[in-house]
Amino acid sequence: MIARAQDANSLTDLADGGAAHIASTISKIKQKAPSILVEALTPDFANKGVEAVHQVASSGLDVFAHNVETVERCTPFVRDRRANFEQSLKVLEEAKKGAKAAGKEILTKTSLMLGVGEQGHELEEALRREYTRTMVHLAYLTLQACERPTSTSSLSASTCDPPSDT
Repeated sequence: MIARAQDANSLTDLADGGAAHIASTISKIKQKAPSILVEALTPDFANKGVEAVHQVASSGLDVFAHNVETVERCTPFVRDRRANFEQSLKVLEEAKKGAKAAGKEILTKTSLMLGVGEQGHELEEALRREYTRTMVHLAYLTLQACERPTSTSSLSASTCDPPSDT
């Protein structure tokens, strides 16, 4: 059985970005049912310090998930303005470090959306960086097809298309 901790977007305004709440939830799940595999989809804990990442990573979870979302060039067009590609890789890297320091082993997971204007070579570079980044060694990568934007969506199919040479 796999349990997923709640999405942490509603916790990001807390002083620790919700790290204590997430870690506590995971610990309680593991205390009640140690055989349950727990995956937590985490925020980047921006400006909260690596301690917040380490707290969640060492809480007993099995899979630490943090979504990179898209290739680096498209990040400003599809993610919150406070997020960036490098920051997301650092979160995954710190999760591995935090778990290892606590004597625990975790798997890391991230996701990339496809179809927001990325180029093939950018996708290859993103995959290379995500997989080979020191300490990250992703266990899971999900690729998601971006649905065609609706008329009410702020994201268009050409949101981050590179400029043409004409």
